[in-house]
This record gives sequence, structure tokens and C-alpha cells, in this order.
Amino acid sequence: MVDLCLTLPREYEVQIIPDELLSTVPPERTRCFSRENNSRLTSSILMFVEPTEGAPWYGVFAEEYGVPPAISRVLSSPWPSRICVVAGGSGFLVDTKDPKRYTTLSLFPITGIVQLPGLNALAFSNLTDALAINDKEQMWSTGRLASDYVRLLSAQGDFITATGWDAPSQRTFPFTIRSKDGIVHKEARYDHPDMRFERS
Repeated sequence: MVDLCLTLPREYEVQIIPDELLSTVPPERTRCFSRENNSRLTSSILMFVEPTEGAPWYGVFAEEYGVPPAISRVLSSPWPSRICVVAGGSGFLVDTKDPKRYTTLSLFPITGIVQLPGLNALAFSNLTDALAINDKEQMWSTGRLASDYVRLLSAQGDFITATGWDAPSQRTFPFTIRSKDGIVHKEARYDHPDMRFERS
């Protein structure tokens, strides 16, 4: 089941539809989204979007990486008219008024995503890194955080809770990221020259 996270302000309604109903939706109102433009992919997210302005449409978003560790989730974004869809690790920001206008997120595969309402922002992780965007720019990028399997779990107050896998010790460890600037805090133990690290 795909999670809906619609905390940030939005100018549309969205409904997840079982993908087995794809054959019943009108093709002239359907847009397909795929990172690799791979027509052989069979797993997808099917959704119905109704913007406050403009015509409603159906979206088919191909899931292109294993779930888990990648995730599938639908979220409101820092832009009220754009919806953020993560499908099997592939991220898309789609203009709900005109779905032909969309951006494919560079981070892949996406393993975690949290909304930051106080900053009107989204934070994402892939297997090794994390970054955050608001409606104006990329706010921060952490560089490498762990050997593998980085996951953003939740955001509370000023911090994002996350975990990562440390290959030398063969274990998963917890850490936090300060939401406003991407500084890593507390129990992060992976030393890497690209990692901005502030010891608590």
C-alpha cells in the first residue's frame, strides 16, 4: 500500500487507485511517468489527481527499484500546485495543473522522505546520502552518511531521525540530521571526507 502524506499546503485532491484497474481509466486523460522509459516494467502506482484549477488526470508511475529498500510514497510538496510521487525509488515533482510539466529527481533510489512543514520543505535519502529542497532551492546535501541503506524515518522539531548501515562494524546505527542545514548529530559514526559532521 502506498502512503499518502499531505501535510504541506496543496491545490489538488489525489486518490490512489489499485493498479489492476489501469485498463479501466481513459487513456486520453492518462500520463505515464518512468525514469528509464522502460515499457516492460509491470509494477506501478496508479492515481487520480483533481487540481483546483485545470482538468483532472490519471497518473501511472513506474516502480523501478526494489521495495524495500526503496520506497513508494505520494506527498504534497513545497509548491502547492505540485505533487511529489516516489515510485519504487524514482522521484517526480509534477505540476498538477499541467502534468506534462514535471521534474525527475536526481536522487535514486529514494529510500526515505520526510516533510518539513516548518521549513516548507522535503528531505530525501538514497542509499548513502540525503538532501532537502524547498520552493526556492536545494537547501542542503549531506554527502555520504553511511556505507549503505540510509533511511530517513521521521521529522520532529528541528531534527530528522535516520538510520544507516556501517560495513566495518556490520550493524545499523541511528543518527539525526538538523533540518535547517543538514548537519549530522549524535550517533553518526561513519567518517567520510564529504560528510559535514558536528559532534554532540
